[in-house]
Amino acid sequence: LNLVGLRRRGFDPERIAQLTAAYRHLFETDTNAVLRERIDQLAATGAETSDVARMLTFLRAPAQRP
Repeated sequence: LNLVGLRRRGFDPERIAQLTAAYRHLFETDTNAVLRERIDQLAATGAETSDVARMLTFLRAPAQRP
């Protein structure tokens, strides 16, 4: 995450903490689950804020490039 950019854009510490927790769940976990499974797990936890939901929508979108 670009924490400096988030702060410059006016994100409060709570929003940044929520995004950081979601990022860690998706990319820094020790599970052997594939990314799509981790996305589904994060969505199932109910920890979605509007920012996290936007990130998950982006990750679920079909790729434009291979």
